[in-house]
Amino acid sequence: MKGKVIIIGSILLAAALAGMGIYYYYQYQIDLLQNHLDYRIKSFKPTQISAKEAKIEFTFLIENKSTLQAKVLLLYLEVYVNNEKVGIIENKTFKGIDQVERDYFVIVAKGISEVHLETTILPPVILSEALHTLITYLNGSDISFKLSGYAKVEVDLGIKGTIPFSYETSLKEMMAPKTLNI
Repeated sequence: MKGKVIIIGSILLAAALAGMGIYYYYQYQIDLLQNHLDYRIKSFKPTQISAKEAKIEFTFLIENKSTLQAKVLLLYLEVYVNNEKVGIIENKTFKGIDQVERDYFVIVAKGISEVHLETTILPPVILSEALHTLITYLNGSDISFKLSGYAKVEVDLGIKGTIPFSYETSLKEMMAPKTLNI
C-alpha cells in the first residue's frame, strides 16, 4: 500500500513539475518575443473626417524573428504627434491582410504580419495640433509620430502575457524609401 502511495505521489509531483516547466517556458518565450519584434507603419490614411471626429486607419507590418507564434487579443496604443497626445487606439477586433474582422490577429513565427488599426481623434485636438504641425513643417522641421502602449497576447496552450509596444518615426522617415527587411 505504501508503495502505491509513493508511486502516485511521484507521478503527481512529476506532472506538477512538468506543468510548471511548460508554463515558465512559454512565459520566457513571451519575454523573448518582445525582443524579436520589429514594427513599421506601412500606411496611414484618414477614413472619415467630420465636425465631431476624424478617423485614421494605420496599417502596420510586424516582423517576428522568433520561433514563437502569438495571437494578439488586445492592442492599446496612445498616439502622439510632436509629443502631443492626439488619440488612442484600443482594438479588440482586427483586420488582417484579408480585410476580415476578427477578435485577434496572429503574429506569425519567423515571418511578417500585417494588421489594420483605426483611431478616432477629436476636432479640437486636430485643429490645434494641425496648425502647430503645419507651422513646424513649413519651418523645415520634421514631424514626429509616436505610438506607445501594450499588446495582450496568447501563445500555445492558452498561456497569456503582455508585451510593451513602442514605435517612433517621423514624416521624413515614413516618406523615405524603405530599406528595412519589412
